Amino acid sequence: METETKKKFEDLEFVRVTQPLLFHNIPKQLFEQVKDRSFDIDRLYRLSERLLSDPTQLFYVLIDEDKKIKGVFWAGANVLENAIDIVLLSIDKEYQFGDALKQTLKFVNTFQKNATIRILAARTAAYEKAGFKKTKTMVEFQNMEIE
Repeated sequence: METETKKKFEDLEFVRVTQPLLFHNIPKQLFEQVKDRSFDIDRLYRLSERLLSDPTQLFYVLIDEDKKIKGVFWAGANVLENAIDIVLLSIDKEYQFGDALKQTLKFVNTFQKNATIRILAARTAAYEKAGFKKTKTMVEFQNMEIE
């Protein structure tokens, strides 16, 4: 009888996305499962070439040993503030346990040593458990008609 091996986040490899063709192979479901995203997924795919050409935008896929995409990571490098602003981290459900966030933070730290790592999130418990601290409230102006 064959035993099923438990999936481990550390078995995934971060691969930089630099070409729209690879970007368009990211399963849409990985973007859809992010509940508090503030962007339109179809627009993201349409603008992928522009986003990938910006050196401050860091797009990575997480691939398994079979080269299947099991996650996506998107961040922006803010060199003026020595910060990495995480836009999105989405991992296939079979890899979402354990220390996935801690491993991702280790990876992010390779971009800019001693950088502040920030993320906007509606549900902050997992991030706080990983060491993130809540900061000032963000004020946002949505595009609306002004009278």
